[in-house]
Amino acid sequence: MADILRRLPFERIIYWLWLMPAMMFLVSILFKEYTDRVKMLRARNKKANIIGVTELVAHVVSRVSGGNVSVFKVVGYFDDHDPPRLGLTKQVPLLGKLSKIGGLL
Repeated sequence: MADILRRLPFERIIYWLWLMPAMMFLVSILFKEYTDRVKMLRARNKKANIIGVTELVAHVVSRVSGGNVSVFKVVGYFDDHDPPRLGLTKQVPLLGKLSKIGGLL
């Protein structure tokens, strides 16, 4: 092994020492971009309605609809309380009261 290293020019060894990590870094960034786009394309077909609003639901909706990659699109929500509850109406419209859900299913 030492004999092979002696025959290689020093410049070529240095070249490979910086080229390979740079290529690995570039490939990892491109792979992440590709997977993010695939997730976004798959999310266009999935829609969700929220039944009842809590702080946890409001947090999940803000995370899902606020980012560039989402698992599904939130269409709206059903709740018996006033629309400005927890600030969810800024992102998702109120579709009706909880009593209307039985007619839709």
